[in-house]
Amino acid sequence: MNGGLLFLLRRSPRGKMRQAWRRMKTVKGALAFGFGALFIGGFVALQLWTFTLDVPIEPASRATVLAYLPPALLLLSVLGAMSGRALYFSPAEVDFLFPAPVGRRELLLYNLVSRVGVQLASGVWVALFVARYAVNPWNAAAATALSFVFLYVAAQAMGVAAAAAEVYVPERARPYVRRGLIVGLLSAALAAVATAGSGATPGMRLRAVAAAAPVQALAYPLRPFAELFGAAGWADGALWAAACLGVIAAVAGLVLLSDVAYTERSLAVSAKMHARLARMRSGGGIHASAAPSRLRVRTPGLRVLGGAGALAWRQLTELARTPRALVVPLLGLTVWVGTILFAFHESGDPDPAASAAVVIGVCLMLPVLFSGHVAFDFRRDLDRMDVLRSLPLSPVQVAAGQVLPVALVFMVMQYLVVIAAVVAGALRGPWLLGLALVVPPYAWATLAVENGLFLLMPYRVTPGDDQRMQFMGKVMLSMFLKAIVTGVLALAAGAAGWGIFRLTDSLDAGIAVGCVVLALGCIPLTFMVGLAFLGFDIGRDTPA
Repeated sequence: MNGGLLFLLRRSPRGKMRQAWRRMKTVKGALAFGFGALFIGGFVALQLWTFTLDVPIEPASRATVLAYLPPALLLLSVLGAMSGRALYFSPAEVDFLFPAPVGRRELLLYNLVSRVGVQLASGVWVALFVARYAVNPWNAAAATALSFVFLYVAAQAMGVAAAAAEVYVPERARPYVRRGLIVGLLSAALAAVATAGSGATPGMRLRAVAAAAPVQALAYPLRPFAELFGAAGWADGALWAAACLGVIAAVAGLVLLSDVAYTERSLAVSAKMHARLARMRSGGGIHASAAPSRLRVRTPGLRVLGGAGALAWRQLTELARTPRALVVPLLGLTVWVGTILFAFHESGDPDPAASAAVVIGVCLMLPVLFSGHVAFDFRRDLDRMDVLRSLPLSPVQVAAGQVLPVALVFMVMQYLVVIAAVVAGALRGPWLLGLALVVPPYAWATLAVENGLFLLMPYRVTPGDDQRMQFMGKVMLSMFLKAIVTGVLALAAGAAGWGIFRLTDSLDAGIAVGCVVLALGCIPLTFMVGLAFLGFDIGRDTPA
């Protein structure tokens, strides 16, 4: 590799550490880093603690892992190539490295090596949640980390292959070719599902797709990752780990051997990504960067709420005309809930209390995990603070109008989870009533904390940053505080409800009182958001 590229690879970790150290020298940066480290450390400690519990967890069988893991990796590789990250170079890399006297293969190798650390870290993080379902957790952790590396390398390989294929396809025909490929893949999947028969269960249909001959043939090279995940002994794990490294090296070799003129495609991908990130500089979340579509959806007026209703109507209208901002939360919700309901259906007749606890946990974690992706509130109006301050509205009215839109979105999502759980038979009785009453105040409290923290510690998304967001510790801090505040409110509501239940011996009365206490807790939170908005100094607090 070129000596200059090697120098950049050596100095990149040092530069990131110096940047993090400079941020930690400020009060806000130190608080963000401390709470972020506490949040991550707490999650890691919780996962490690679960390994010490004497709870019987049946590991996934080798046959199940071999049947599902290779096709899943194949699907994720295709999705990664289609996500727009294949052959992506940051704007600084494009401006500095593309004009340099560096070969295309060297640039590709630099791109692969410079991102390996992030992929390994992501794999280790995911391994904390999946390793317990393997015979040997260490082998499973290695398989997960290596799978993440493979997914990134495979995405680059597919990007190079697409760049090579575009030479033979006219530019006008490329969209039709892509759509044809997607239709062909969906048709093949539906044909495989049809072979399972009309009375097949969802598990049987999924196995039919995974067992289709084309899928098995394409996924066969990925079998070492499944073998490593299911390996019981250290010797077998070492052999399959070496095989996984061999697969990754082979795919990387294919990328480097093909001297394809990918720079034009890479420039287009990078320019598209740069434009997307630039739209996010107004304070929107990661996936609120979608450009407004041509949809003209009419949203209902909220005149009954006065000035707060007008602000909420504006945000809801903008959200309705930017539907792509909801893709990631809805996709994550669908996969999450679908997996849980699928497991519930396949397990036969599980414990009703356990299934209700899982559904309630999904509902409570939904706004905590995904509210950062739907930023149609103060986060999107960072450059409009002067307009908001000039409105003839009180700070509390402005706070309520800004919190309401995203809170409504997550209320709808949470109620969709409840409906799906009721249809599947996983939620019934007093659990259903309690969750239906808890959803509105809980969603409001979560979004109030999100917006209050943003006003106290505002941030921008920086184009070209691999992490896409300044002060990633603030994101962890936000999640941590949301969990703490909502947890305190939930404990207070639960204590009040339990006290009423003990006094009156009426479960309905206890649930009603608990929900009232939770709703009353949202009032001071909204006042706190209003105070944070009132104390926001446009000249001092607005990030550059």
